[in-house]
Amino acid sequence: MKWLTQILTDSRWALGRRLIIGTLIGIATGFAAVGFRFAFSFIGEVLLKSEGEGIAQAHPILLFCVPAFGGLAVGLLTWAFFGRGGGIPGVADVVLAQTRDRGVMRWLDAGKAAVLNILALGTGASVGREGPLVHLGATLGSVGGGFLQVDDTNRRIYVACGVAAGVAASFNAPLAGLFFAIEIALGGLTSLSLAALGPVVLAAIAGTLVNRNILGTESAFEIAATLNLSIWEFPAFLLLGLVCAAVSISFLNLVKQGWRLRAQVLRRVPSWMHPAFAGIALGLMALLMPEVLGVGYEATFKSLSGEYSDAYLLGLLVLKICAVLVCLVLGFGSGIFSPSLMIGALIGVLFGQVATQVAPYLPGDMINYGAD
Repeated sequence: MKWLTQILTDSRWALGRRLIIGTLIGIATGFAAVGFRFAFSFIGEVLLKSEGEGIAQAHPILLFCVPAFGGLAVGLLTWAFFGRGGGIPGVADVVLAQTRDRGVMRWLDAGKAAVLNILALGTGASVGREGPLVHLGATLGSVGGGFLQVDDTNRRIYVACGVAAGVAASFNAPLAGLFFAIEIALGGLTSLSLAALGPVVLAAIAGTLVNRNILGTESAFEIAATLNLSIWEFPAFLLLGLVCAAVSISFLNLVKQGWRLRAQVLRRVPSWMHPAFAGIALGLMALLMPEVLGVGYEATFKSLSGEYSDAYLLGLLVLKICAVLVCLVLGFGSGIFSPSLMIGALIGVLFGQVATQVAPYLPGDMINYGAD
């Protein structure tokens, strides 16, 4: 075993150790991501009588009652786990751990947050699965680094490995995981070297391979290989980007205002009841448009495929923004990445409809705008 001891301790093997450990973290995160998806999908199938992430066919009574009772359960468990109702740990906690806590994260907090997010997603919360997986993967990286007693820099690299693998396994796309980790988890490092990037790349690939071997090779969204593009559409794409930026800024301001309003209006209401209010509001919206529930991948794909009318798209856009806003403000789940994709796709398709009416000479392929 002399060779193993040398690999684990000799400074000449530092890069090799990082690559091996990063790969192992990616594999562990990949399995955790698959288990996470199976868990909340199973709860949704049992409670909403839906298949996978499709919930539009659920009975109206279930559409209202399941989110309401799910919010109550999430509120009670959040209070029991963390001493507060709302505010489940997520991506912000990963950034905080990287910038303030030297990459140190607690596995117990991650386990509690995973349970809360599984319950929230399983009962229809209008949030995403990527945020919880980022937090879970980052914790696996941090705990792994702590077990190996590595220094702060290496621990933060392993946290980034978990982040990359979580996103990659969720979208079945290693490049998405890599770039997300570079932006979110490696931003605090002084430089991006091979020593930092190599393990993260392997972790993203490993997480993707685990996901593909268990769940298949399909991507989160299947977009046509050939798109009908025109050079005259590029100004429209630029304007669409500005529209989406304006919506994003407005949404963030609404979230901030929502938190202030929550502190003022619900200050006398026990905090563990706040997610229940979110569930009730979500259930009422689901009676009008069931697609507001859940991560929204099915509705995103249908909007890109042109299966919704313009009026339905507009109504779904407004209700989805309201649903995500209510869930985030009142603590019914913690992820926002998937809902953001759905909202962006809805805006893009609607924008494309308007653009082709204003300028009939454009090709009119709505997927061009929805995919932007």
